Amino acid sequence: MKEIDELREVLSQTLGWNRARLTCFCQIVLALFRVRSVNLTQLATAFQGKAKLDSHYKRLQRFFRELKFDMLDAFKIILQIFPIKRKVWLIIDRTNWQVGSKNINILTLAMAYEGTAIPLAWFVMNKAGNSCTDERIKLLEKVIRQLGPSKIAGLIGDREFIGSQWFDYLIKSEIPFYMRIKEDTLVKGARNGYAVSLRDLFRHLKEGKKKC
Repeated sequence: MKEIDELREVLSQTLGWNRARLTCFCQIVLALFRVRSVNLTQLATAFQGKAKLDSHYKRLQRFFRELKFDMLDAFKIILQIFPIKRKVWLIIDRTNWQVGSKNINILTLAMAYEGTAIPLAWFVMNKAGNSCTDERIKLLEKVIRQLGPSKIAGLIGDREFIGSQWFDYLIKSEIPFYMRIKEDTLVKGARNGYAVSLRDLFRHLKEGKKKC
């Protein structure tokens, strides 16, 4: 139970929960590492203690049924566990899957931390398909308010996260960004205004280099 005690001590500094709820949350966090699944039945098998499996399962159900978890609390916990000592790169991504007939579509902003991505904020979209500029800006500004612009090295995203309004916002906000774009995408040349493919525009650029 030492792991639970140590984690509970850390989380108690941020969350104003009672000891029983904090202990249950710590059990969940540690169980996630053990079983690598969010399935409640599997999580219950990794709970520590002498209670029966069915009791652990019902405890999990009760915890999530009664849970009111503010994103700001989650953000504070993450920064407490993963302290930021220098500028961080942010990663924007989206995950979409279906549970029965229901679409689960989540826009997520994470920070790159020692070779992995730690989610900082997320937005559940009540629709299928890509995010829009307003949704991305709303999510990014939540993180900026907590981290401060001086802590952000830049933003990385896949080819889904493109668009003139979106790029204009990032440029005006002085946030460096690197987005994947198809090599056959046409852009206007700076000198003559003619359309040119990105493949041709960057054909002389070596790997690891950039062109402003």
